[in-house]
Amino acid sequence: MTIPQELKQIDRWVIWRYEVSSKGKKATKVPYRAKGGRADKTNPEHWSTYDECVEACDRRGMTGVGICLGEDLIGIDLDDCLDVKGNLKEWARPVVCQLNSYTEVSPSGYGLKCIAFGSKPEGYNTIAKLGDGQVEVYANNSAYFTITGNVWDGQDRLSNLNIDDLCEDLLKKNQLAPAAAIPKNVPLSTKEGRCWDEVKLIKEQGNDGSKRLFACCCRCVEWDLNEQSTIAMIRRAEELLPFPRNYSDAQILSRASQAEDKVRRGIKLVGLELSSPLINKIAAMPSINGVARRLTGVIGDTVEWMQDTARIRHPEFAIAAALTAWGTILGRRVKDPNNTRTNIYSLMLGATSSGKDSYMKAAERLINTAEVEAGKTDKRQTLYGGNDIASRQAFLRHLEASLAKLWILDEADGLFSTMKNARNGHLARLPDDLKVVYSNANNPFWRGCCFADISRSIDVCCPHACLLAVSQPKTFFDCLSGSDTSGGLIGRFLIFSPMVQYRSRNLTMEQIPLPENVLNSATGWLRGWDQLRWAGDSTVEFSYDDLAKQRLDNFTDENIAIMSASDADDAAAIGKASEHAAKVALISAAANAGPYREAKISVDDVEFGKAVASYSSHLMQTSIRDNVSESRFERQAKKILSYGRQLGEASPRSMYKKFHLREREFEEIISVLREAGEVEDVYGNPTKDGRPGRRKLRFTNSSPVVPA
Repeated sequence: MTIPQELKQIDRWVIWRYEVSSKGKKATKVPYRAKGGRADKTNPEHWSTYDECVEACDRRGMTGVGICLGEDLIGIDLDDCLDVKGNLKEWARPVVCQLNSYTEVSPSGYGLKCIAFGSKPEGYNTIAKLGDGQVEVYANNSAYFTITGNVWDGQDRLSNLNIDDLCEDLLKKNQLAPAAAIPKNVPLSTKEGRCWDEVKLIKEQGNDGSKRLFACCCRCVEWDLNEQSTIAMIRRAEELLPFPRNYSDAQILSRASQAEDKVRRGIKLVGLELSSPLINKIAAMPSINGVARRLTGVIGDTVEWMQDTARIRHPEFAIAAALTAWGTILGRRVKDPNNTRTNIYSLMLGATSSGKDSYMKAAERLINTAEVEAGKTDKRQTLYGGNDIASRQAFLRHLEASLAKLWILDEADGLFSTMKNARNGHLARLPDDLKVVYSNANNPFWRGCCFADISRSIDVCCPHACLLAVSQPKTFFDCLSGSDTSGGLIGRFLIFSPMVQYRSRNLTMEQIPLPENVLNSATGWLRGWDQLRWAGDSTVEFSYDDLAKQRLDNFTDENIAIMSASDADDAAAIGKASEHAAKVALISAAANAGPYREAKISVDDVEFGKAVASYSSHLMQTSIRDNVSESRFERQAKKILSYGRQLGEASPRSMYKKFHLREREFEEIISVLREAGEVEDVYGNPTKDGRPGRRKLRFTNSSPVVPA
């Protein structure tokens, strides 16, 4: 741990320590002079040399040293840009890539600070909200940075840095007019209009309107409205449906601040065309919307038909439903030279009333209509397995009875929670069955279960199961554990989530029939049922174009390289990306070619598969890191530990009340931290009757080491 000599030679140093304000809400870093007394960051007489501050810090028991910015010294602060494992969050990567100067980890361990020589262009704000954190840019005497010497990623050299482009892309221009509520006659911006559409749907809850106010504030935070726009939005909602009591501007902003602990700021800006290119780059993940618009042939027509029949247009959901339905129709009928099959598991994640049900019904309608046209009316052999799996025995028996099976699982988090309950023995091993069936779709000798009674054994030639699961994002990932990710179950899913919330339409599916080419292709593939029923592995093989094969191989090599340099969570997210791309390419080629016609998998098919696999892997990686890798218990423990280190000592009662925890739950967290050596119990002087004094918690690692 080292501090650049160039920085040590600048005589603008102070010392600091954590202090809690009289309100007791948050510990702040208060600067002090090396010679004694509080320091004024703007007063050069209060600054000292680095050596003087280090000596004073040790002598007076301060927390650390810091340097005052100004003149040619600028600072960029990224708050909450590191996760609990110390990995850089996605939203911060484009910013950190531009910081080619001394960068270190902040005292909390969850942020980064960059110091450089340079200047900040005039007319820009200081703070920009990004992801679940924020970026702050300082270049005057009103700010100082705490220094730890904990260098980030080898960036230990103090350099000149031009931040003009960073400020232009990231920070907003200063508003000369004083902050005030937006007049009612002023048109709403794009994000304000989207936010207002959601606010209008919020109904009154409770007696005093506080729940509706909080819900409105959550929508404002999700759409990244500033304080001025938030107050104006709440006033609009109040005019539409008055609150039972009056709320002041200060109360509204207080509730908005609480909402930031509940929801992620700016999460619904993903996919919007914003004025800032850098924010677009940070917020957006690999998109398949453009791919959906360029799709042609049977798959393209299926995706377009599903969007036309849906209440809300979502290209992501349309691709998920189309691929899963066609993967079922083509089950055990096609393969590629690597013996890849078309069995896929898709997961559609969306909020309540986001229109997921339309795409579930569209997939079911496609299969049912094609089966009727093909004359396949035997319910035992139908491709549609229903919207629930009652037991693992039922799951395996359905696979035994038909060539392929599609289950459309609404609220899939309920099924996953049930599978993890030890009391539900009939579903206890279903996760293992789902993983094994997925991997054995090309195994002609697969045996699902082995019983003492041989007649009860289940033998399936190339078992083919497809899942179209639907859930709310947070609810689904909350029901998963680390074993579900590291064990590979979630990695077998293609995950789809809408980036843009389109407006709802009054439309019924029956108004738009299936496209003729889609119905003819699906019916033609299904009419080969009787010939393939017990014919073993008599499938149509689709070979690759030379260029298509090369691109798929390159994609596989890239994923292997990424996996070798990634942690377990990333490996779970991208481990099946190459196989997913091959499956999607095969489905696209077979559906577009027509029934039982040998054709090649083209470059367009492979590029479509790569786009879907990359999009899903990125979304899965983000979801696992945000929801699975860190449980609620771990999140609370991290908050308690961070806050406790700032205070040094605190009473248990004040701590669990601050974090709104029950005493028993709080003590369980403290017990874990005590075993890890992070906290210890200390007691005051005993009472007159011999009872021990008041108990306090002392956090053992409350002061960062000051580097020499």
